[in-house]
Amino acid sequence: MHKHWTGFIEFKGEGTAVRPVQVVVLRNLRKRGKVAYLAREPGILYDPLDYREVGNFSCGAELLDLILQDLR
Repeated sequence: MHKHWTGFIEFKGEGTAVRPVQVVVLRNLRKRGKVAYLAREPGILYDPLDYREVGNFSCGAELLDLILQDLR
């Protein structure tokens, strides 16, 4: 949670697999209008619905900016 948004982010390491159940949960959250993303090292943010790359980030502030821009 943040004062500008409330949502879910699944953080994964560079070589860590995303389990199928995690994809299902993230997609279901998005389909219900919730904010949900997948963030993977080395700082890439993805939309779980279509695995579209939203952008790159190097810190929490940049991650928040990417999310807020994508929601517009």
